[in-house]
Amino acid sequence: MTWTPEQCGQFLDSIESGRLYPLFRLGAYYRLRRAELIGLAWADVDLASRRLQVGDDVKSDDSDRIIAIDQGTAHVLRSWQERQLFERLGWDTGWRDSGRVFTREDGRHVLPAG
Repeated sequence: MTWTPEQCGQFLDSIESGRLYPLFRLGAYYRLRRAELIGLAWADVDLASRRLQVGDDVKSDDSDRIIAIDQGTAHVLRSWQERQLFERLGWDTGWRDSGRVFTREDGRHVLPAG
């Protein structure tokens, strides 16, 4: 089933305060695949210029591309980066630095099948 823009908007509105809202927003707004989302590293994100270097290890190198994001999405990612920093501080030595944008609460990477 494919959602209408209205259905997608309703879903995003309903999870806006949730931990994974930034992931779903990027996926919905920019049609990123799951592997691209969970593989996205902070090193590939330039919030100042609002650009993401996106790739997918499963796909060919031809799937690598640069995506320009809107101001609102850049703001959401900045807020997410701050939240992730607070999570990191909370976990102290238990934090696992994967370098990824989207992680579990302890910093470990999110598994593609999960």
